[in-house]
Amino acid sequence: MHQLSEHDKAVLNSIFNPLTPLGEAVFSEETNIDEETQNSEEDVLIPEIAEIHRQAISETEKGNHDEARRLFAEALKKSPNSVTLLNDRAQCLRLAGLDEDAMKDLNLALKLSNGRGKAGNRALCQRGILLRKNGKLDEARRDFSEAAKGGSKFAKTQLVELNPYAAMCNQMLREMTVKLSNP
Repeated sequence: MHQLSEHDKAVLNSIFNPLTPLGEAVFSEETNIDEETQNSEEDVLIPEIAEIHRQAISETEKGNHDEARRLFAEALKKSPNSVTLLNDRAQCLRLAGLDEDAMKDLNLALKLSNGRGKAGNRALCQRGILLRKNGKLDEARRDFSEAAKGGSKFAKTQLVELNPYAAMCNQMLREMTVKLSNP
């Protein structure tokens, strides 16, 4: 398959991610994630727990939050330090409207992961979403900034959305570019 040039990536990024700063390619490789933290032990679940985890996610997707929470509790009894389980239960709790409980799970996930690796990044992003929802924008920015340093594309877009001046400037620049290219 043909490799895209940096220019091509920037053009695609401009089209598909209009809020992202110009020149910042979302299509570039994620950075600052090393193999060791990406595949840390806490992310590996034994088959029995992995099956319970899969069922809990399925129940969450169906909107059966009570059953999903029961399954997550069962899995966490067997693997209490699993950052992945804590992250996913936090997502279920958020969807069930239990933001305080979700925040507790995310804080524990971040304590266990030190905010590193894929699971740590996910916890930072989820906590950032909750903080943003609660109007704690400076704290949300800090979490998104840490996750962005860890390579999270989602966190990068959230940082841009939290900066209205950057979004406004990018939009104006895009409009000018379109007008100049189509006289």
